[in-house]
Amino acid sequence: MGYCETAGVLQPSTPCNLSEGMIKKIIFAKDGVSLATGDAAMTKAAWDTLIQNKDIIVMPAAISVEQMNEGAIYEQTPLGSMFVRDGRKEMKVNINSNMSLHSLIRTLNNGGYNNAFICYTSGVIAGTKNVGDVKFYPYAIELSHVEYHTDNDGAVGGKTPVFISFADPTEFEDRPMYVKPTAFNVLRLEPLKNAEISIVSASATSIVFDVNIPHIKYGFQNPIEGLVVADFVLLKADGSAQTLSGVVEDALVDGRYTASGTGLVTGSLNLKEPSAMTTKGFASIGAVAVTIA
Repeated sequence: MGYCETAGVLQPSTPCNLSEGMIKKIIFAKDGVSLATGDAAMTKAAWDTLIQNKDIIVMPAAISVEQMNEGAIYEQTPLGSMFVRDGRKEMKVNINSNMSLHSLIRTLNNGGYNNAFICYTSGVIAGTKNVGDVKFYPYAIELSHVEYHTDNDGAVGGKTPVFISFADPTEFEDRPMYVKPTAFNVLRLEPLKNAEISIVSASATSIVFDVNIPHIKYGFQNPIEGLVVADFVLLKADGSAQTLSGVVEDALVDGRYTASGTGLVTGSLNLKEPSAMTTKGFASIGAVAVTIA
């Protein structure tokens, strides 16, 4: 069936007793996120929907992972030993990055994504379940923090360290659920890409603008092609909608579009929310002002 759950019986020879491999990627999730069933978690469409709704953030692949687990605590007396508590489960995930990517990853410190699925080199996605519940949940995180960038020193490359402390280690130990999709590779799931709109010219009948993936720290941009009129929203200054009759790509300049309409007035142009766009995979960094004299 492609996924494994604990069944309450020790079966060392079970087909599920296979190595997951090494941790390769973390998928951060908002509170309340789950996949309806193990079968649902096997479909790429289910994960893509969570991405488009900004319910999950797919992190870039890790270059190394440091396990920082605390050992169990025991009390020892002349009369014997007593278990006190299990240790904390913590790790530091290091991502190969330059300063531009690092600054984007640092936005995780703003909060909102307090859970995580763990993806392994084998293609396995690890999460947890509740007793009597068929849903596939991410692990709860007590703390995640993106630390300072470590620079390339000529011997090792620049990295973004992400520290993760899990809220309930027993989720790993006692309520694991593993999914290994067969129709897609989870390591190929892509996060939303930032999109920036810049106005070239504007009149009452047409607005010419560029749409690019910005690399602000390095001063260059990658054009975004294939957008259609249904991907955009044009508002008046008071926030009410304006109607665009069409959007056409420029034949000579990549990422340049001309939007047409009638009686257009000063306002703002933006992409719709990712889940509402026809062209998937992009998220606007913000609306841009459109000034029509």
